[in-house]
Amino acid sequence: MLWWPDLSPAEAKTSWTWLTSFVEGVLVPRYAVHREVLLPCWREHGDVVDELTMIAGKWREAYTGDTSLPAAAEWLDRWLPGGMRRVREALSAAGCKQHEHKAVYIPRYLAGQTGELGESPTAHMSVCSTATIQG
Repeated sequence: MLWWPDLSPAEAKTSWTWLTSFVEGVLVPRYAVHREVLLPCWREHGDVVDELTMIAGKWREAYTGDTSLPAAAEWLDRWLPGGMRRVREALSAAGCKQHEHKAVYIPRYLAGQTGELGESPTAHMSVCSTATIQG
């Protein structure tokens, strides 16, 4: 696992690419039940990024390299639903909705990372209801 605050800018960029590839290439297209949970502003919530990093890491353990059926079953039954429940709770607690983002403090390790279609994580905020971002 990785801890975002400890990453160098180069490591953060590589890790961000890995995480967004998982979210956009595995999580969103394959697990429809969780699509509605993952709001467009997920990249701007450090706690959500941490949960998705855990989900992606456990998926990698279960499905790549020397994999096993029990590891995949545990990912599907434990890690995915538990992590996505916490993602839903974090976004709800922040007050975010599908087309309404409530600005939160954006940690430096997330600032400037690639967002949707090459945008910065804060690029969509001009169309969202926001407060001032600190940091």
